[in-house]
Amino acid sequence: MKEPLVSVILTSYQHYHYIDKTIDSILNQTYKKIELCVSDNGSQDGSAELIKSYKDDRIKSHFFKENQGVVINFRKSLSMATGKYFSFSGSDDYYDLTKIEKQVKILEDNPELGAVFSYVQVIDADGNKIEDQNAELSRITNHPYKSRGDYLKRFFFEGTVLNFQSVLIHADLYNDIQDTSSFLYIYTDYYLWTQLIKRKPIQMIEEKLVYYRAHSGAISRTATPMSLSHLINDAYMIMSDYFDDMPINLFYEGFGDMLIKKGDLNSDEVNSEIIYLYLQNNHKNFKNACRASAFHKICSLKHVKSFLHTLVNEYYFTENDIDSLKINLFISDIKSIGKYNDVVDTKRFTKTFDYLMNPYNRVGIYLTDVDIALRYFNFLARNKPDQFNNIKCMVIDNNSIPIINRDLLLNTLQYNLNKMQMKIPVVNIKQAFHEYGVNVLMIISYDLNNELINDIESILNDPKIKKNNVRVIKLISENEYLYEL
Repeated sequence: MKEPLVSVILTSYQHYHYIDKTIDSILNQTYKKIELCVSDNGSQDGSAELIKSYKDDRIKSHFFKENQGVVINFRKSLSMATGKYFSFSGSDDYYDLTKIEKQVKILEDNPELGAVFSYVQVIDADGNKIEDQNAELSRITNHPYKSRGDYLKRFFFEGTVLNFQSVLIHADLYNDIQDTSSFLYIYTDYYLWTQLIKRKPIQMIEEKLVYYRAHSGAISRTATPMSLSHLINDAYMIMSDYFDDMPINLFYEGFGDMLIKKGDLNSDEVNSEIIYLYLQNNHKNFKNACRASAFHKICSLKHVKSFLHTLVNEYYFTENDIDSLKINLFISDIKSIGKYNDVVDTKRFTKTFDYLMNPYNRVGIYLTDVDIALRYFNFLARNKPDQFNNIKCMVIDNNSIPIINRDLLLNTLQYNLNKMQMKIPVVNIKQAFHEYGVNVLMIISYDLNNELINDIESILNDPKIKKNNVRVIKLISENEYLYEL
């Protein structure tokens, strides 16, 4: 039997004292048909020179002169991979020499599997073993596989429980899932594994085949306004459709013991159960995203009389419960953020959602930044686009944006709109007000510059525009800027 090629994707940055052990553990695998795809992210400690010293035809390498960020570096190493299966490693971790051989055999013998994982040995900076008394690390490494439904339940209530470095996965399956996760900043692994388990069975080797290095302080990172905003946004987008593409048999398998009603449920009962599951999630990072998702699901189904009848008369959900969800949206997130409460303002966000849901409003979304703007717009789109059919246009018109960035923003936006099959025109700010009658303009950006403010104020001073009672809302800034005209 012809041995399949395995691509090991390795990202390198500032790990001179560790990366030789990493590379040796890959090249000396008992399974020999591998390619090592390594991208160095502008290391200044000699890592790049050490990688170049290896003379092995199985190595594909790229070296950035300057740090490009984690995502670009990872995508570069991934772009070099051509194998049937993918394995992943950090530049300070290393493999047991039998890892790939054992995992390839399982996948080749069981073609129905999507991936195979293994247990992980956690080590400290000096290579000493950290045993399972470290609950946080133990939680994400070593658990017997019970069922796909069990994993989906644990992911929902506990967060990710699989280790990225321990996987061997079908390349085509990984690429297919990866293509749908570009809207995420932080929870990419979480999204990847939940999607994997929804689609395919997996297997767990109950043997420690990866040595995962946990540096001091690596688990508890310092929060910043940017990272907290990403955390809230990612949780919101993932949880909003967590159950939407879940096969019903996996839903029963994973959550059956928590359902209010037993037996086969109709669609209205399933949706009601999902709302109650959302309300039971008290994970510190997911709790309020789940409550928001419950509220949005109710909004998306409010036109279905049978659903409302079921929710109210069989599950005893009242209008007060709905109002409570709406009013308390993000309250706990704001309290936990503390001094960073300028990232998301609860009243402002709730009011913004009201604007989007109000059929009498004609909303324009003003974009000034590719990265954060598309992630937040993707959130709106993934929360059932038909809820937001009063979004009349997307606006790009800021003269302070360099031409190359503006073109990138325009191209990226049009691509994503086409991908999501959303027929929303992209216009300049004058067209938004004069041709599309926008009366609510939402600005999605981290910065407010004078050019942007002047552009808006000059148009708002037009008598024809003033009579429309235009509201301009600034989202996601460190300094709140809110028009109420």
